[in-house]
Amino acid sequence: MQGVVMSLDLKKSTVVINEMTFVWDQQTTFHNEAGSPITIDKLRTKGWVYIEGENDKAHKRWVAKKIYLLPRFIKSKELHLYPFIQQD
Repeated sequence: MQGVVMSLDLKKSTVVINEMTFVWDQQTTFHNEAGSPITIDKLRTKGWVYIEGENDKAHKRWVAKKIYLLPRFIKSKELHLYPFIQQD
């Protein structure tokens, strides 16, 4: 899903996007808008991201698998420029 980073806690490894809290672990990867790997320190509140995650029902949380920084909200006519975004 696409969304704005509402809050970020590097110590707890959590990020809130569209009022949903995600945690990240050692398997989570971070990318820029071109899909190249980046470090977590590039992630900022109020920035747009695309996040892929899984629902961890055992621990009642969402676990981020991939987080991509975006320059802004990506409209449907621009999706071809960002091949990592999966349409629902």
